[in-house]
Amino acid sequence: MIFVADLGEIAQKFKEGDSLLLRTDWSKRLGTEGYHNDLPRISAELANWCVEKKVQILGVEPPSVADVNNLPEVTEIHHILLRGGILIVEGLINLDVIEKQYVELIALPLKIKKGDGAPCRVIAIEKEVDLIAEIHAELKRQNKSIIILDDDPTGTQTVHSVPILTTWTQAVIQKKLAAETPVFFHINKFSQSYCRRSQSFRS
Repeated sequence: MIFVADLGEIAQKFKEGDSLLLRTDWSKRLGTEGYHNDLPRISAELANWCVEKKVQILGVEPPSVADVNNLPEVTEIHHILLRGGILIVEGLINLDVIEKQYVELIALPLKIKKGDGAPCRVIAIEKEVDLIAEIHAELKRQNKSIIILDDDPTGTQTVHSVPILTTWTQAVIQKKLAAETPVFFHINKFSQSYCRRSQSFRS
């Protein structure tokens, strides 16, 4: 059975509204007796966590997210996930060839009238992560911001959409630090005079 703790650091990094693929290499057991009867299944704890995190799609390699020989368990886990608005994709293969932690996930089901499920083609597109965008998104999620202090005399500017203060004082910094929203300062191109001011502020 798979629990939240089994996700490791992913549980901490997971962004609300993303999808989740669980690689267990279970697809390699296709054709064996244990493929259906001994599958790694989703715990009620993990199912509820997925609902809390607003997971869009939960993809797994086994043919089911629950023990196919245990109807109460199958009913419970499917009710938690489906009532939470989570799409379940089972029987995935080739998760072991995905190299990146983040992918663009596309699931293309057959359109079956009045059906409650369908075969689908699932595609994972690996793409380069925009690190700057990821940083901004994480800071926004945590309600935090970064400000760069610079002694460049050309005035207020930005680097990668991060505001730069070129005219600043101890009072300005203290005011921003006193604000409810946490602020991180990055110091850039410091001259000796500014270093002295920084030492005064730190003291």
